[in-house]
Amino acid sequence: MLLLFTEVEGSSTSTRTAGSGLYIAGGVALVVLGYRLLTRPPAPKEDKGPSKTDRYLESARLVLLLGFILYVVPSPIYMGVVKAIADTNASTGQQIVYLVIALLIMLWLIEVPMLVLLIFPERGAEDFRNPAAARWLASVWARGAAVDADTLAKDVAGAPLSLSAVGRRLLSVLGA
Repeated sequence: MLLLFTEVEGSSTSTRTAGSGLYIAGGVALVVLGYRLLTRPPAPKEDKGPSKTDRYLESARLVLLLGFILYVVPSPIYMGVVKAIADTNASTGQQIVYLVIALLIMLWLIEVPMLVLLIFPERGAEDFRNPAAARWLASVWARGAAVDADTLAKDVAGAPLSLSAVGRRLLSVLGA
């Protein structure tokens, strides 16, 4: 995938973008949609048996389709990461290390929480209700976009974020 973006020059520096009016119109449409969804009265809840998700998961075809979508179709996040890595003009070895780190981060952020919730549903739900975690997240959100990854790393781990250290540690674990 990395070589594809590099070879076909799919990651050039000059791009055409939509006009600002289109962005404003899209933002207004999303605000209107959000307001409409917020003010809509909730539908009355009736106990109809198993949830819609449970009924969907009973179908082998739908589970197969979901697995295909999750693991075969590249996500936009993955495509964006691959494009950003291709734009670094780093050596192929460095790009592969960046890609492995990005995949580990995506695995940590997406797959691991899903597995924890599936294997330990009570423990996973308990973590989501943890008051300390709620206070920490509220403090992060209160700071808005002014907080970057380095600041969060210093808050949580007491040390700045260092991808080179992660790369060195990864290489030592892999024995390379």
